[in-house]
Amino acid sequence: MDMTISMLETGMRYEGFLLVRSADQREGKTGGKYLDMNLTDKTGEVNCKLWDGTVPPPPTGSVVKVRGLVQEYNGRKQLRVEKIRAAEKKDRRTLTLVRNLSFYWLVV
Repeated sequence: MDMTISMLETGMRYEGFLLVRSADQREGKTGGKYLDMNLTDKTGEVNCKLWDGTVPPPPTGSVVKVRGLVQEYNGRKQLRVEKIRAAEKKDRRTLTLVRNLSFYWLVV
């Protein structure tokens, strides 16, 4: 069974496909750049940070595969992304968690 956003608990590792609601490159207090993203599946939405200023933000509405660690910030769960890539047709995995959010081209 695939892990969903609603199942995330602080300290868990997550790897899976999520829909991009928003993604922006921002500048931190020390001047370093990072990605600030909101990613969703059919069970919820989670804020995500990727502390690498060289990675361009994925397009809104696209599906990405992410791997990271669930943390808590200001009382809310947040995914600290370690790896991210665009979903590809070759992935050919069932994306029913994302499909209900108007994403169909990758679904088998």
